[in-house]
Amino acid sequence: MLFFVLIAVTIFLMQPLLPSSSARPQETERVFDNTIPKSVPIEFRIKKEKEKSFKDLNNEKWVRELEFELTNTGDKKGCWG
Repeated sequence: MLFFVLIAVTIFLMQPLLPSSSARPQETERVFDNTIPKSVPIEFRIKKEKEKSFKDLNNEKWVRELEFELTNTGDKKGCWG
């Protein structure tokens, strides 16, 4: 029992010395992470003319200026023909 207490105290004391997994390097631009699976037949991206304002970390209006392009890359037309 004493052994487990010593291990727990050692881990607790070493915690400030261990690198944090949430610590990130200083970012220089905003990044769009497209998490749509490759098996889904669509392309989703930021419009080219809006990309610069999105990436600028100093731009406070980036949400209002953001526009996307959505393209159906599948071979099926859908129910409307």
